[in-house]
Amino acid sequence: IAAVLARLPAIAATSHNGFSIDGAVSRSYREARRSWRSCCGHHSVKKLHRWRKKVKRLYYIVASLPDRDRALELDLDRLGDLLGVDHDNAILAEHLSHRKKGRRRKLARVARSRAAIQREVFEVAERVFAAKPRAFVFRRAAAKSPDGPRTSSAPRDNWAPE
Repeated sequence: IAAVLARLPAIAATSHNGFSIDGAVSRSYREARRSWRSCCGHHSVKKLHRWRKKVKRLYYIVASLPDRDRALELDLDRLGDLLGVDHDNAILAEHLSHRKKGRRRKLARVARSRAAIQREVFEVAERVFAAKPRAFVFRRAAAKSPDGPRTSSAPRDNWAPE
């Protein structure tokens, strides 16, 4: 039993009914990173909300892994929460814009709040999504295996050890 339990994390990360857990992490990371990049130039409420959903999906996958990266998990949780607060503020601003009385100061306060939140959002995102998807997968493989990754060389991009 002890031998099976010792192998359980490797089995869980490899497949479940023919479904690759590492593949799900990789796909989800790639989608969330792509969504982040689309938000970098234009911060539309719709794009930010779509990005939040992808971040939350990645968070839930990473949080469920037996060999999860706790720092990544915390960053993804924070990122999802910040994007959620930003979305709430965007909806509030839309609601306030239809009011006649006292909206100017409230809208300015909401705009300042959104600007501060978005600064933090993009700071956290820089940390989470700095690695290209292939480098992210490589780093996960290196962290999981005591012998290092299964590939012979690191990908050629901006990945650097922490």
